[in-house]
Amino acid sequence: MDALSHAALTLAGHVPVFLMVLVRMAGLFIISPLLAATHLPPRVKILLAIMLSAAVYPLVSQSVQAPEAIDLPGLLVLLVREAALGYVMGLVAAAPLLFLEASGMLAGHQMGLGLARVYNPEADIDADIIGQFLYYIGAGVFLAFNGVEILIGSMMDSFGSLPIGGFTPGMSVVHSLLSIISTGADVALRVSAPASGSILLVVIVLGVLGKTAPQLNAMTIGFILKILVGMAVLAFSLYAVREAAQSQVRGALEQASSIPSSISSRPSPEQGD
Repeated sequence: MDALSHAALTLAGHVPVFLMVLVRMAGLFIISPLLAATHLPPRVKILLAIMLSAAVYPLVSQSVQAPEAIDLPGLLVLLVREAALGYVMGLVAAAPLLFLEASGMLAGHQMGLGLARVYNPEADIDADIIGQFLYYIGAGVFLAFNGVEILIGSMMDSFGSLPIGGFTPGMSVVHSLLSIISTGADVALRVSAPASGSILLVVIVLGVLGKTAPQLNAMTIGFILKILVGMAVLAFSLYAVREAAQSQVRGALEQASSIPSSISSRPSPEQGD
């Protein structure tokens, strides 16, 4: 009986630490590219998170001790902080794909394809056709760079650089988010600029023709012409789109991987004083 009690107490001491490891790992499955896809069954996501946590837990448990006295609210706070780390890393990695989709939505709206929306199974929303096309280009680049493996490997390495319960959102996280947002917005404008600029020229030409030759149905011609010109310009600029997606995805993966080390190297308030 004493042996069973001792085993139960030992097992209970591992539960809080394993939960924090599991929640940190599960944070990646909230918004990370491909890992957070809606067509991936929730059971598969849960099993993957448990398997990865079980693989890394033996290394973490050697250097981390469960808090001797912790109540339920304190445990919930720690769990939320651990989940926030995985969420932030996944958000930084997913930003390039989201901005590519936004650039496609902008170009598609200029072409007149705003009503031709299709269901996007990745985000579980209705998306623009051009936006979804560029999103899949970004997803292909993400896979080509082994983005899933890099994210999971970086999360496993984070337990060495950032101990359990050591994540405190600060300016380093804010700088990472602001940097990826600014560069992502710049890429979105550069990707959509050729098609949007060409369509603007088409609209100007059609406006001049409509004034000089009123017998022409400029609205009907313009609707078809804008789609043809926009698709042609987008097709010719796919190489530039790929280059922009590569640089953006590479930078986002580097920033996501460096978040735990940047937080661990940040001086504490006591050190700052």
